[in-house]
Amino acid sequence: MTHLETHWVNETLELKIAEVRNIAKQLSSENLEELDRNIAGLTTATAELKEIIDAFPHPRG
Repeated sequence: MTHLETHWVNETLELKIAEVRNIAKQLSSENLEELDRNIAGLTTATAELKEIIDAFPHPRG
């Protein structure tokens, strides 16, 4: 993986982690519809984060 690719992956991970944190902060809502939307957003963001991590080359053990 090139330096540029590594930088892109790291930056993408940082942005996605920030998105997950921001959504998680909103989970304290008492409005059930808003809470449902926030949970759905959190689920989507964490799934996208997992895809990014899974696409990152892992050393074989």
